[in-house]
Amino acid sequence: MQIVDYHTLREYMTEVQVKLLLGMVMGIDTPKSLFDKQLQIVGLTHMLVLSGSNISFLVRFFQNIIPTRNVRYFTMSTLIFLGCIPFIFGSEPSTIRAVIMATIPLIASLSSRASQQLHVIILCGLLMLIFDPSYLSSISFQLSFAAVIGIAIFDQKELIVENDQNMAKKYILGTLRTTLAAQSLTTPIIFYHFGSISVISAVANLLVSWTVPLIMVMGLPYILITSQFPQLGHFLSLPLRYIMQYF
Repeated sequence: MQIVDYHTLREYMTEVQVKLLLGMVMGIDTPKSLFDKQLQIVGLTHMLVLSGSNISFLVRFFQNIIPTRNVRYFTMSTLIFLGCIPFIFGSEPSTIRAVIMATIPLIASLSSRASQQLHVIILCGLLMLIFDPSYLSSISFQLSFAAVIGIAIFDQKELIVENDQNMAKKYILGTLRTTLAAQSLTTPIIFYHFGSISVISAVANLLVSWTVPLIMVMGLPYILITSQFPQLGHFLSLPLRYIMQYF
């Protein structure tokens, strides 16, 4: 169900900003435009939807603000947060799939052995295919599954780094590492389906990935409040517009 009318949002934002907002926050697919082609060229198409990668960036943001360094509490807090995502952003199949793909590596990370993590991820992937075999032909499922496998293999750094007070540095390096790990296996799939790849995708992801959780966290309250109090739309849209303009 659409919470707010498209034309109401267009009163305060550009067409591209509305596309970003509805895609990232609500998972709503808007009509294709030149902007979609531009995102494909720089390797950012996956950010235009409520995907596993976007949820991963949101989880990383959440991880950095959790006031604990106890791994067990940290993991439980993050899992609870992931469980709330379908209730907050909607329970569309693509959202559920993205949450599952973001949850698997977090649960698997409790194991210290990479091989065990891979076993858990592969088993969960097979169970999802048994539940719905049509996932096998879904490009989004292929990309999400490949990204999770890539992260499990190549991004083995601990989620919590003790005595690391430079949160900005930790976030930037962690995001870059995760992006490169995910792209190691998603790049061949992208080339197979679309016939091209972006050589600057890693740089582009690093430059804009920090905006994704902000757009998601700020975007939903904006949509909800604006739907009830349209007169507040201009004021509430100001920070969002600047962030999306940067994107």
